Amino acid sequence: MQSYQATLSGTAARIRTPAGITDLYVVTPDDVEIVEAKRSAEHAFVRQALGQLLDYAPHSPQPVTRLTGLFPTRPADADVRLLHRYGIDCVHKSESGAFVRLPASAPQREAMMKIIHGDDGADEGLSVI
Repeated sequence: MQSYQATLSGTAARIRTPAGITDLYVVTPDDVEIVEAKRSAEHAFVRQALGQLLDYAPHSPQPVTRLTGLFPTRPADADVRLLHRYGIDCVHKSESGAFVRLPASAPQREAMMKIIHGDDGADEGLSVI
């Protein structure tokens, strides 16, 4: 994770949320990003990253604009699609040692950010009984 952090611009730190401690919380002029790093790109680790990112995001001190799973190698195509389904970018280290970002589509990311920030209208018309 330190080698990835060295490539970032902006402020990078860890933050404590009610859901746990993030691996990285990165603030740049354009983005507020939460990064969850895993020691493997196997399916179970991709699922863990997905769950943790979705759990941390609503507790971000500033509205998060990007969620990223960080892996030592490229996850399987199905696992990259799983992350992208939830608007989460996948970053992995290439054979050359460079980090490669596989971004989720902008419409998918925007849809998930609305849900995370409570802008989805899901609770409209509902009442507590």
